[in-house]
Formats: sequence, C-alpha cells, structure tokens
Amino acid sequence: MLLLALSTGCSSPQAPSDIKIDGVLTSAKSNLVFVEGGEFWLGDVGNESGVLFNPISDVNKPPKLAEIESFSILKTEVTWGEFVAFLQDVGRVDDYTIPIRDFVAW
Repeated sequence: MLLLALSTGCSSPQAPSDIKIDGVLTSAKSNLVFVEGGEFWLGDVGNESGVLFNPISDVNKPPKLAEIESFSILKTEVTWGEFVAFLQDVGRVDDYTIPIRDFVAW
C-alpha cells in the first residue's frame, strides 16, 4: 500500500519546474493590457447612411447597446511553450501533444 501511495504522488515526471511556471506568470503579467469597460453597439450597425452591411443574412441582428466591464488581456498570443507549461502543470500535456516519433521516420 505504501508503494502505491509513493508511486501515485502529486509530482509528475512531466511537471514543469516552479522556475518555469514563475517565468510564464511573470511574462504574462508584464504583457497585460487594460481595456476600459463601457458601452458599445453590438450587431449590424450598418454604414454611415444606415444601410445594413448584410440585410439578407439569417444571423444578422439589429444593433443593441451592450455594456462590458473593464478587463485585461494579453497584447500577444500565448506561446506554444507557455501553453505546454500550463498543460504540464495541470497534468494534461498528453491530451494535447503528440510525440514526434509517431510521425517522423528518422
């Protein structure tokens, strides 16, 4: 029983180091851009003369006033390396990666 408990502990051979996670977090925090909340028109507001851009589309909706709260967003996309570090941290790297050996004949 003790062997089973030791072999199924919290750490994973694929877990990223704390230093790597701290680096990802520091990078992400330094790349955040604040977006002020407010109101905007959501839907097909048309052109300057009021004509809808696409009046025959079934998914076209009349404009309505929408409101969003302030938020922060990254100014660049998440890198593959950052995403893999996240996957490793949550123990799901095998769900989203495929070993190269399956596709490459050396």
